[in-house]
Amino acid sequence: VSLATTVPTQGEPITVQYRIRNISGEPIKIVDAGFWPNHRIDVTTVDGMLVSRTTAGKDALRVFLSGDRRKTVLRTLMPAEVLDDAQTITHFELRSGVRYRLSITYVAGSVELKSNQVEFTVR
Repeated sequence: VSLATTVPTQGEPITVQYRIRNISGEPIKIVDAGFWPNHRIDVTTVDGMLVSRTTAGKDALRVFLSGDRRKTVLRTLMPAEVLDDAQTITHFELRSGVRYRLSITYVAGSVELKSNQVEFTVR
């Protein structure tokens, strides 16, 4: 996981980029339901405090928790193949001067893949 802008400005959306790489020696199948229905983005302060979600963030989390995957597409990733995606989000109430941690959890059935954490400070 990375951010397109390493120092976002307060009040502006942030663009989150993520990559899934098949490190196995055989093809794997992933469920691609768009960015939000099966990807949960979590943001905390560096002290571990949860960051409040905006209305859009609450709506996205509600869809994620519902398990609704209407837009699903089953994709096959061949060995060493990479899937790159990016999403502009306005899901968190980020304050200027605060250092945050962001991570993404991809969920498909009983499979959960948690990303690395990226740290950033809002201008």
